[in-house]
Amino acid sequence: MSILTYFDRFVCLNLWYHYKASIRKPVGKVVKPLRDMGAIINGRDDGNLCPLAISPSKLTGQVHRLSLRDTQIKSPLLIAGLYAQGDTKVIEAVKSRDHTELMLSYFGADINVNGLEVTVRNVENLYAQSIEVPGDISIASYFMTAGLIVPNSDIVIKNVGVNPTRTGIIDVYKSMGAKIEILNERTVSNEKIADIRVVSSQLKATTIEGDLIPRLIDEIPIIAVAAAMANGKTTINNLKGFKLKDSGKIKMLTTELSKLGALVQETEDGLIIEGGKTLTGTIVEGYNHPAITMALCIAGLVAEGETMIRKSQILDIAYPEFISVLNKL
Repeated sequence: MSILTYFDRFVCLNLWYHYKASIRKPVGKVVKPLRDMGAIINGRDDGNLCPLAISPSKLTGQVHRLSLRDTQIKSPLLIAGLYAQGDTKVIEAVKSRDHTELMLSYFGADINVNGLEVTVRNVENLYAQSIEVPGDISIASYFMTAGLIVPNSDIVIKNVGVNPTRTGIIDVYKSMGAKIEILNERTVSNEKIADIRVVSSQLKATTIEGDLIPRLIDEIPIIAVAAAMANGKTTINNLKGFKLKDSGKIKMLTTELSKLGALVQETEDGLIIEGGKTLTGTIVEGYNHPAITMALCIAGLVAEGETMIRKSQILDIAYPEFISVLNKL
């Protein structure tokens, strides 16, 4: 019988975790429009669940209208459109992140963006390019927030992607009175990149809603931590219909922040955070959700006493170096 090394066990657990997640996660939202284009896809629950069987087929361009909840399927539809006969057009309800459009254009795809409409045409060839992947602003947001709420902080986070479809958190923090500077801004591999300097600031409450939400939906947990340290009542609206809300993650977040002493209330459509209260360290739970776990880590930096976060093993997969980087700040 073979003996697995620690690394082997870690890889096996990682693969098993993602396999279990993949067979539970519905994929019907992308299967249906691909079938409308002529794709032959079969799977469990009429193709709504993996594993899927995909057969060769000829695709035909279609017009796809996406609701606010469907923005995540834009990329596969545009990629499918590269090899479909005729134009493929994706019409969004709101402007969502456009990394796919920028990257495909960089590779030589024929893509036209007109407001909320993105049109892609059949392409014979794409061309290899050198790619520099910018730092993820979602990850940077935890260190940005730490720099804002921990007294006497002054940090610079280098080489962060500042694509306008992803920088809602910067707009919100500036509206809250945050001292944030965007330095050394440039364009690399068709994406905007910059260094972000944050200095500890006395934040004030704000209202977050409407078109801002898709630009910062992944950062809601850490924004809630910042709001808990701000003066006044922060209201976050229009979360209904997003996975973060519908999956119960907002309830998890409010439960754990409340344990620390924050005044956080879940509403039918979002969150209300009464800021300016002193946080007190205690035992909280990360639910093995990376955004909640990392947000609680930042909250623990400003809580009085010691904060222990249980069920945080997900960081070993999502960001193994997170704690060590925090310790260096």
